Amino acid sequence: AKDSISSPNYVKISARNQSGDFDVSKILKDACKGLKDCSVGGHAKASGAVILKKDLEKFKKNILEWAKIIKNPLNSTTKIFK
Repeated sequence: AKDSISSPNYVKISARNQSGDFDVSKILKDACKGLKDCSVGGHAKASGAVILKKDLEKFKKNILEWAKIIKNPLNSTTKIFK
């Protein structure tokens, strides 16, 4: 049987960007690509994800790639900025 998201096998993640400068929902969705049982919901300014604990390091790596884009958006063609 599949664990529920409240299982210790999952990690809950919350992201906020009240300035609205970039879309945190899109970032979380992209960071979940390739991860098994990853779920994302929310909108541009506030979003959340649930991932398997075993995928946490990969998720962090994906988020750090986004941090590089956010820090230096001129080096990217990614459409997360408004």
